Amino acid sequence: MKHYLSTANHMLYLQHLKKDGGFHSNSKVIEKEQLQAMHEFLNDKITEIGNEMTSGKTAIDPYNKNQEQIACTYCPFNSVCQFDPTLPDNEYKPVMSLSDKDALSLMVERVKKNRGETN
Repeated sequence: MKHYLSTANHMLYLQHLKKDGGFHSNSKVIEKEQLQAMHEFLNDKITEIGNEMTSGKTAIDPYNKNQEQIACTYCPFNSVCQFDPTLPDNEYKPVMSLSDKDALSLMVERVKKNRGETN
């Protein structure tokens, strides 16, 4: 059974429900605990980056997911940083290619580790 949640003319979600009322395995939903872990992970990451910036870290390390997705393409500061991949010290930071499920699992693991929790 498909359920749509829409507002105005925009469809927001398409979820598949099982007969027992639970979500089908291919539905794009996460558990409340996973959402909380994602929120905590992002807060930790923002704090980490902010601390690095205020301590003076200004490394130039743009990502390169693939030839079509290079951070410098969208960066408004490329004229300031003058990143040049032909120079030996200028290398792109690789980005792991993960499924949504694997990325969420890594975030949950990192949060548990930061909390001192063990499996």
